[in-house]
Amino acid sequence: MKVVIGLGVSGLSCIDYLLQQGEAVIAMDSAQQPAGYQTLRAKHPDLPCFLGALDAESLNRADEVVVSPGVSLQQPILQACGKPLIGDI
Repeated sequence: MKVVIGLGVSGLSCIDYLLQQGEAVIAMDSAQQPAGYQTLRAKHPDLPCFLGALDAESLNRADEVVVSPGVSLQQPILQACGKPLIGDI
């Protein structure tokens, strides 16, 4: 399972790609109303999505965490998850 953090243009593109590859995906964004949320819901209404605080349980279950460029890799929750952190670009 992959977690994609950031619902901007690159995060949404990454989600589309991973789903086309047959991956299980969970989306997250630290904003309560990220710009790409409505687009995500229109394209993938059933995709699990966490807004606001990042979900530690999902991060701990992930095989990889895909992080958008605007998200700091130094966040304690990302450092503590112990999973590979990769960029979405």
